[in-house]
Amino acid sequence: MVFLFFYVKRSRLPEDERVVTVTITKEGMALREKAKAIPQALACRLAKKGDLFTPEKVDTLRKQLYRIIDALGKD
Repeated sequence: MVFLFFYVKRSRLPEDERVVTVTITKEGMALREKAKAIPQALACRLAKKGDLFTPEKVDTLRKQLYRIIDALGKD
């Protein structure tokens, strides 16, 4: 994921180069702020679909997606 290096900065500690610190860049902070609007925008768009995406169905989908994310993170 090469694009991530634009949003975070990695550096090693001079006293112990085994330690790598990762900090978010100014661009990363801007992206983070922009991303905060995504859940609300998604909810608004789903609400316009009527019964196709009821709050209960959206909640079920959210839980399933988090289960997938958790499963993929366990390597």
